[in-house]
Amino acid sequence: MLNGNMRKFGKNVMYMVDSLLKKIEAIPMNFWQAVLLIYGASFLRGILEGYINLDNGDHFMGIGDTFFHYPLWYAGVFLFLFILVRLLTHEKIETISKVGSIFSFVILLAPLVDLLIGKPVRYLFIVGNPGDLLHSGVTFLGSFLSAVPVESIGLRIEIAVALLFVGCYVFYKTHTLGRSVVGIGAAYATIFVFLSLPTLVFYLYNGTIGAHEALTHRAVSDFYYNQDIANSITSQRSFIVAVSGVAPSAVDSLENQYSITTSLMFLVLDIVALAWWLYLFSKEEFFLLVKNLRLLRLGYYFSLFFLGASEGVAVLQRLPTGSLFDCLSLVVAACALAFGWFFSVWENDEVDVSADKISNKNRPLVQGKASLSVWRNVKYVFLLLSLVSAFLAGWYLFILTLLFIFIYHLYSAPPLRLKRFLGLSSVLIALNAVVALMMGFFIASGTENLARFPSGVAAFVFVVIALVENVKNIKDIEGDGRCGIYTLPVVLGEKKAKTVIGTLIFLAAVATPFVFLLNAITLATALTFGTIFFVIITRPRFDERYFFVAYLAFFLVFAVEVFFIAHA
Repeated sequence: MLNGNMRKFGKNVMYMVDSLLKKIEAIPMNFWQAVLLIYGASFLRGILEGYINLDNGDHFMGIGDTFFHYPLWYAGVFLFLFILVRLLTHEKIETISKVGSIFSFVILLAPLVDLLIGKPVRYLFIVGNPGDLLHSGVTFLGSFLSAVPVESIGLRIEIAVALLFVGCYVFYKTHTLGRSVVGIGAAYATIFVFLSLPTLVFYLYNGTIGAHEALTHRAVSDFYYNQDIANSITSQRSFIVAVSGVAPSAVDSLENQYSITTSLMFLVLDIVALAWWLYLFSKEEFFLLVKNLRLLRLGYYFSLFFLGASEGVAVLQRLPTGSLFDCLSLVVAACALAFGWFFSVWENDEVDVSADKISNKNRPLVQGKASLSVWRNVKYVFLLLSLVSAFLAGWYLFILTLLFIFIYHLYSAPPLRLKRFLGLSSVLIALNAVVALMMGFFIASGTENLARFPSGVAAFVFVVIALVENVKNIKDIEGDGRCGIYTLPVVLGEKKAKTVIGTLIFLAAVATPFVFLLNAITLATALTFGTIFFVIITRPRFDERYFFVAYLAFFLVFAVEVFFIAHA
């Protein structure tokens, strides 16, 4: 009788769970609505912590924590949990994400429970040596919470509920107890790694630079709040740390520095998780989109970014890698440039379908292999990642990234679509080349003084890139001509334009040593690559990939020669 009642009760519970999940999975929800739910939950969590977290000192959290640190941390946790559940259940990743985003408000449990108990607490990352971390993990945050001055009961309850939900969802989808247990264990490991990430990064960074400090709370705190700040050249240029005309207190500056450092860590992880999420969403579209990134063209923007950084190093007389914050800022600044470029490519392709049907028939939108909704979602994800990366990298990087995107918008998009006009399109691309140069310079130079920016190098880059821009127009001659886009190949004809462009690129290559460092070796290199450029451009069957590979090879070889000659 008892067993029969238990079975009946179990069936009723499963029926209720099944009915609830089916209703949730049937809710119409797009990608950005799911993002907003998770972001809103993390925002509310931060608000509630203002009342209960002793570290906030009876204040709401600052800009860095509220809008970046907490949302990026939770975004990373949720994304990796969605991926984990997808791997265990083989359910569609978008369905899992929909259910997960609705249940994301579980993260409010910790502050709500602690508020109901009525005792202020401290929410901290897990700190300790490897043995302490292992013990904390095995005892469900036991040694970690016992080391915290005021223990949070709500945090344990929150994590337990989240793990229970993961286990139940996996069991509901697979009807396999083993997978459910694996899901709970893997979900706990994911959360635990994110809770201890600053400690793990501290350990890895110190090992990389050869410093082997004890993994204690004091050592980690001293690193993030004192050592890393003292060694950093970029932290004080972030307008989250110090807004012009407003002098934050010493404590606020330290908290902001720490918040931005952790935000940079989580941003890098979130980028990896987003790429993985897209791969699981559609392998076919993922590889189509990766193929469309135009990585060779991005390479020449990166070459200019690192040229600017080298000019900044010459001003500062030290590498911008003396602190963890600086290393992360350099990586994220490069991400701002890359994602700004990707957004601009996506926007250009979206408005250029008519011309691409003639000249670039392998583009995803032209082939119809990429849905417009996914295309636009990816485009705006690129824009968001670019602006968030730039914001965290510093005020100048944020301004310059906005400028880079805006110039490309003027170039590509209606109503102006300035790429239609001969000469003006080259000027706009050359301006963006200078912007990339400035991004590298100001992230590495330790100055915000515009007068320190090397105007001579910028002028040379402007002229060279204005010439290089004509190279990519060669293959687009037919489509540009039919769509009324006046480029040099359209105006002069393909054969004559190739000769003119090849000659100008040859002269630009030969001029390079006269601008940077002139001797027999660098001049011979410039003449060799200049000749290679001319041959590639004037071939009957032109392929721009060969040109951009040769361009990047020239940049690398010339940079290495200059470095060794200058330090000989």
